[in-house]
Amino acid sequence: MFPAKGKRNRAGQMVPRDGNNFLRSRIHPIAERLGIPKRLVTFQVMRRTLGTDLQHHGSIKDAQRILRHADIQTTGNVYMQEIPQSVVEALESRTQAILCTDVKAHNTTVPNGSKCIFSNPVNC
Repeated sequence: MFPAKGKRNRAGQMVPRDGNNFLRSRIHPIAERLGIPKRLVTFQVMRRTLGTDLQHHGSIKDAQRILRHADIQTTGNVYMQEIPQSVVEALESRTQAILCTDVKAHNTTVPNGSKCIFSNPVNC
């Protein structure tokens, strides 16, 4: 966690912010505005989401390094869940309907060759 501004221990060194306080003060208000139940917003959920998303942005070895797993099996079997393209398309369609956006696919590609999708808000 990031050091708390002005918070120091008895030796005068900056100390890390408590993770639960960070969730309550910074992350949960964002989740609440987005309509996401707080019980679904934890560091573990965020790590698994990152792991799953990393499959489109590098190798499994890259994900293992980013998530700091000693065993690549943990990365591949627990943190990187394959998401079928039909599920991705359904979620993008639903997100477009909820956020009322015009989703345009560009021919921009990331290093692994997959397409990037950019959303541009429109007036509804």
